[in-house]
Amino acid sequence: MYIGAFTVLLLTALWFVSAGHQLNLRILVVQIAISVFFLAVAKVFAHIMTQTSNGVFTYRGHYIDKWRERSVVFFEGLFFIFLAWMVLRVFNHLTMTLGFPYADGLLIQMDQFIGLDWRAYFEFVANNPVLVFVFDHAYTGLTSLSIMAFAGLVLTNHIERARFFFVTFSITAIVCTSIGAFFPAKAAVNQLLVDTDLLQNFPYEPGVYSVDIIDRLRSGGGQFFDLFDLPGLTTFPSFHTAAGIVMVYSYRGTRMVYPVSVYTAVMIASTPVYGGHYFVDIIAGTICALVICRGVEKTKAFAELFRPLAPKTEIGSELATR
Repeated sequence: MYIGAFTVLLLTALWFVSAGHQLNLRILVVQIAISVFFLAVAKVFAHIMTQTSNGVFTYRGHYIDKWRERSVVFFEGLFFIFLAWMVLRVFNHLTMTLGFPYADGLLIQMDQFIGLDWRAYFEFVANNPVLVFVFDHAYTGLTSLSIMAFAGLVLTNHIERARFFFVTFSITAIVCTSIGAFFPAKAAVNQLLVDTDLLQNFPYEPGVYSVDIIDRLRSGGGQFFDLFDLPGLTTFPSFHTAAGIVMVYSYRGTRMVYPVSVYTAVMIASTPVYGGHYFVDIIAGTICALVICRGVEKTKAFAELFRPLAPKTEIGSELATR
């Protein structure tokens, strides 16, 4: 993961500089400092845990080393998640400068082949104030809820699941962003919405935030990147969808899988409206996440993670049946 993270960081930095782009250096320094801080804290806890591995220090009857392990995974995970968001958002914007043809026509044809009516769905949501409100918060809350989901795994002592989460989350982000580079789109709201009066039912114009940004990036020349304002520009596959699937997959087999699944379902349902996604984007994001989750699960590090435990046999139960 460290090799992969710094490789992506290096390639993105080289591409950025060679293309003549600019950004606010103060903000960059702050972002890097926060990432390094998370990593440093993780390494400090790891060192302390190694030095006191005999378990002589306890807290409320529990070996304090368990809390140190949770701290290592928590801060290391924050390092990867924070670094991934910073680097991949820049990388995502860089990919939109490549000038590949807009893929809206192809994506619309795929939706028609599937038989799903985007216009009817948007109209249904727009005429339901409750859905407008809930979908807005579900879609925009992914970043904070992803961190909460990761923290929840750590705090409930699902350490390996937490590791699985940030490894899979990072890989999924890289893959979705890389694929999305070949399928830039102006978004379904921009291409398919006929009754623009429906937009008045929303607190702000949904699903079209990326259009002006992509047009500017494709105009050529050096661009200025604001690290505090780099929204996701990937249409196909939907990363919101993929991230939600990764959360559910990481929680499967636990009690918390039910509320996580409910949030993910609502968040995915919001993507055609607030993300401007076509339905095929959602399908592709789901497939992408499931393939990556299954692939990571099969690696040696996580091979036993989701395997169900053998049922316990009550003492004397065998005698009782004789």
